[in-house]
Amino acid sequence: MSSQRMLTDRFANTVYLLETVKGTSRAVTHENIQVPLGACVGPGDTVLACSMSNHSIVHLSVDGVILGTYPVDMWYPFTICVYG
Repeated sequence: MSSQRMLTDRFANTVYLLETVKGTSRAVTHENIQVPLGACVGPGDTVLACSMSNHSIVHLSVDGVILGTYPVDMWYPFTICVYG
């Protein structure tokens, strides 16, 4: 089970990554993160966040590095869930 938690601040265009075991946190801002809403733990303990204004999903490492940005065929994605 992952000790990674995340929060989004849509007004600050920021994804906060919280490591509960180590007690550390990191604030991630990037031009691809615009009005982030939903976020979840992705494959390999990475993080996926909805970038609502960019109509995309942003893939982040637990260190806050942008791994990729994936456009989605929908307007204003606001929630995401990965099962498996």
